[in-house]
Amino acid sequence: MKNFSKIFFYIILFLFILAVSFAYPAVDTDFWARLLQGYSVLETGSVMYLDPFSYIPTHAWIDHEWGSGVIFALVQNCFGYTGQIVLKALLMFFTMFFVLQTIKLRGIKNTKLHNFLFFLFVIYSLENSIFSGIRCQNFTFLFFAVFLYLLELVRIKQNYKILIAFPFMMLFWGNVHGGCVSGLGLILLYAIGEFLNKKPFKYYLYTFAASTAVLVVNPYGLDYLNFLLSATTMSRTYIVEWRSIFDNDFLILLKSKIFAAVFLAVAAGSLVGTVRRKEKIDYTKYIVLFMMFSLAFAHIKHFPLLIFASTALLYDDFFFFFNGMMKKIRSLLKITSETFIRNFVTVKECIVYVLVILEIIFLFNVYKKTADIHLFRKYPVKMVEFIKENDLKGNLLNHFDIGSFLSYKLFPVDRIYMDGRYEEVYYDKAVIYNWSFYNDSDSLDGKEKWNTLFEVYGLPDYIIVGEDSLVYAKMKSILNYQEIFKDNKYHLYVRKDLQKLQYVTPEKDDKYYKETYFDRSFKFSKPKNEK
Repeated sequence: MKNFSKIFFYIILFLFILAVSFAYPAVDTDFWARLLQGYSVLETGSVMYLDPFSYIPTHAWIDHEWGSGVIFALVQNCFGYTGQIVLKALLMFFTMFFVLQTIKLRGIKNTKLHNFLFFLFVIYSLENSIFSGIRCQNFTFLFFAVFLYLLELVRIKQNYKILIAFPFMMLFWGNVHGGCVSGLGLILLYAIGEFLNKKPFKYYLYTFAASTAVLVVNPYGLDYLNFLLSATTMSRTYIVEWRSIFDNDFLILLKSKIFAAVFLAVAAGSLVGTVRRKEKIDYTKYIVLFMMFSLAFAHIKHFPLLIFASTALLYDDFFFFFNGMMKKIRSLLKITSETFIRNFVTVKECIVYVLVILEIIFLFNVYKKTADIHLFRKYPVKMVEFIKENDLKGNLLNHFDIGSFLSYKLFPVDRIYMDGRYEEVYYDKAVIYNWSFYNDSDSLDGKEKWNTLFEVYGLPDYIIVGEDSLVYAKMKSILNYQEIFKDNKYHLYVRKDLQKLQYVTPEKDDKYYKETYFDRSFKFSKPKNEK
């Protein structure tokens, strides 16, 4: 019965994560660029070292996610986007699996391991990470959870031979996502913590050195290490996920904020309780937690790592305080019967599972009914068809978040201003000019910043403007451009000297756009001087 309940827990957990993934199948804005890099590797045998998609000047392309792009391209070729959704669900499930294994390894005194209601709280606290399309970060989440589990296994079992596996895992992690630096940081934090715990720590330093050294095994060599150093220290004011969680309205990422508040209180209470009982402080545990809280509060992007680390290291502490609170409530209600309490817990678990199964069914139905909404809500698919049918060739000034989609659909006939690859490809000033043009209200009083962008990069042939951008209301004052097409929420403007007398409006139904969503009109080829 015990094994059955455990297996049942994992089955329902996976189905729930899968259902959530299918219910929110929107394609991430950077996914298209990842596919393009992946297809380049598959079709030419090489990564792209220079950006071919932008019309503005770019620097050498150090793609820290090139390996993810290859995986995504392979999955897309074999299974379509349904395969990407399943892949994301598998990555998230195994991330949670290793978090659970870490909890089990550390020991449980105050509850049981497979408390589904608690893990619902954890999953919903992930918010943007779970309710979105697949991203390269999903690989970092999994490796972070695996590293945390193995590091705990090493220090609990005192089996330092396990550390030999870390450089080999880092070899893969370092080529699928730059988040591998979180793995290096984790190893270093364990070295510091174990030093303070007066335990052997030199093996962690050896592992850190070896894991760092293997990062040079990539298509870019030592340049990759320089890129990681600069990328992890640079400011990204214009990228939402690199802002502080406190920069948003209170209701934005509310569940993540609740999780952080609860577990910050648990961590503080656990440390204070340890000191009061005059027990030995586990410095490794609290150093890791302190660093995770610091990173998560500084950048939204790091919040999932805080959630995984807090869940793994504070699970039993949470239930120590929770059970104490429930004991006081039962005392106030004068509930003393142990049989009643056990029956209540059993009934509660049954209700939770029934509700979760119903939600799984509901979420799969949501996918069937609303999956197509994501197609037209996020990207200007009809505008792309309009550009193709009217043979509009040239340079497109575009919003940051739709750039890689435009490249995927329109390259090599049209070139974009920029996309979400930011530090991988573009100079800082290009990002600033783009942001100022579309979003900076101070720049709309006059044309100074508009003119700066145009003077530096030239007048684009076409400008795409979303209705929700501040510049939309001012477009009529840019006298050189005329609107020629409107999509779901985007407007297309052409430079007046390029304007045609007549344009063809695509007569395609929604079925056409669904079927051709991931189609591209070109394949990469090797340069002529290569055999």
